[in-house]
Amino acid sequence: AVHSHTIPYFASTALHGRCEPPATSGGTASNSHCGRILYYIQPISKVLTWLRLKCDMKIFPLAVAAQLASISEGYLGVDLSSAASQSSFSCLVSQGYHFGVVRAWRQSGVVDANMASTVKNAWAGGFSYVDLYLFPCVTGSSCTSAASQVTSLHTYLTENGVKYGMLWMDVEGPSYWHTNTADNRNFISSLVSTAKGLGMTVGMYTSNSQWSPITDSWTGMSSLPLWYAHYDG
Repeated sequence: AVHSHTIPYFASTALHGRCEPPATSGGTASNSHCGRILYYIQPISKVLTWLRLKCDMKIFPLAVAAQLASISEGYLGVDLSSAASQSSFSCLVSQGYHFGVVRAWRQSGVVDANMASTVKNAWAGGFSYVDLYLFPCVTGSSCTSAASQVTSLHTYLTENGVKYGMLWMDVEGPSYWHTNTADNRNFISSLVSTAKGLGMTVGMYTSNSQWSPITDSWTGMSSLPLWYAHYDG
């Protein structure tokens, strides 16, 4: 089941070259301001230090790729690529955290085995919003088509009753992508069109330093919400 929400997302004028509040499956974003970045990602060391102090790191493994984030309306959240327990999420809620983005698809081209339980724990722990992100398999010998990867993920989510808001497409790491930017644009287009065709609400996770070399500064995804990876200054 797909859970819709209306956190006010903002497109970045720095990447997309246009300014408009994107729509969610639950309706138009509630705030009409434009040109602001959705998430400001902070260094992982700061987050791990914070978690050690505030939320038991024996529950939150050191290997977890959790990143502290904030959006312009004041919400705080975490980005997760490892398993997390309900008690960890409850702890985060007590510290003012309300949303999470959980890795759903691994770069190796398979569903993240921890995703379903982590998402369930996030909701049970009191999170108000839980999204997913897809790290696509693009150039490896075992990679399937963009459409196949999205379809496989959607099937898994449906069969396992995973409750979530949006699916973010992770576009970063130029070395993981084709050297031909036209091929990359076609791949991204297929990811997005397939997901939309399956009724999923889609956003883009990237930054100018990643998007430009991968797509040759393409503006074809300018209508999508942007989760800006703020590690490029």
